[in-house]
Formats: sequence, C-alpha cells, structure tokens
Amino acid sequence: MKLTKTKKRLIVILAVVLVILLVAFLSLWLTGVLHYWNDGMTALMEEKGNYGYSVQKIENTDTVELDLSLPENNLGRILFEDGNARLVVEDYWFEEGSYLKLGVRCYADYDFNHTTYYVPSLVRDTGQVSTQNQTTTIDCIGQGPACHNYYYVVLSIPNYDELEGDTATLQLTYLTRYSYVRTETGTTLI
Repeated sequence: MKLTKTKKRLIVILAVVLVILLVAFLSLWLTGVLHYWNDGMTALMEEKGNYGYSVQKIENTDTVELDLSLPENNLGRILFEDGNARLVVEDYWFEEGSYLKLGVRCYADYDFNHTTYYVPSLVRDTGQVSTQNQTTTIDCIGQGPACHNYYYVVLSIPNYDELEGDTATLQLTYLTRYSYVRTETGTTLI
C-alpha cells in the first residue's frame, strides 16, 4: 500500500503536533508549573530543601463587624486581610447550645517563589467578640487541612446566645504568619 502525498503530509503534521505537545508537557513538568496547578500553596512546602521558612506571631488590632441576629450574613465576611492573604468566614454552625462555630478559610498569597498565609493562633482567647455591654473570647479549636489555596480553621465563640444586640465587633488578636520562600540553600528565615 502506497501512501499518497496528502496522507504523508497529514502524518508529518500529526507528528510535529505530538512533538510540540510532548515538549510543552515536559517543560511544564520540569519547571514545576504542573505541580503548582495541582497543589497550589502547598507546592513549595512539599519541596525538599529548596525553601526557607519563617513563623511569626502577629498581634492584630483590626476589628470587623459581626451580625449576631443572622449568622448567615457573616458568610463571606473578611476577618483579616494582608495583600492577597486573607481570612474569610465560609461556614457556621451551633454546637452545645450556646457555642457558635465559624469555619474560616485562610487564603494564601502564593506564587512560584513564595507562600504566605495567616491563621488564628491555636490557643484559647485568640480574640474577642464585643457588644456595647459584653465581651466574650474566641478560641481557635482546630486547624487544617491545608488545601489548594487555603488553610481551614474553626473558631469557637462561647456564650453566643447570651450576647445582647444585633451586631458585635470581632477581633482576632493573635495570628500566626507562615512564610515559605524559595532559596538556594533551604535555610530557615528569621
């Protein structure tokens, strides 16, 4: 069977396209782009020895208004923001009668060379909720897991049902800032 000129050209074109696709895939894989598309903010943390990191305790003085009468109005509320790194209320539920739990996504600021994110410190009294006459503490009761572009935490507001008024101010006093930066030596940053 003899190939016609048209079929030969088609085979050559297909071969060239396959080579281009293979080169593009290998380039994306070798440069780490596929790793970042797949793993997002955790990609740099998963690399062995190619990054430095720092952990800093931050005292935050920013406050945000919290809706006490309709907790669903707090969904999407930004609790803290520093550049592209931010803490956003994504979920809420009630537990043990008087506890309001807030599921918070801690979105990271990241690219090929760095990852920075903030989480409320995993301690009692990591912040407070205040009305005109009352103040109650906020506890960060759970952290993790790290996902593609955020870290998940659960905040607990005790005695929620005893707070008076429709609104309150929320302040996350103690935050922890995690920074990962690509380096040649993999040294710890200060």
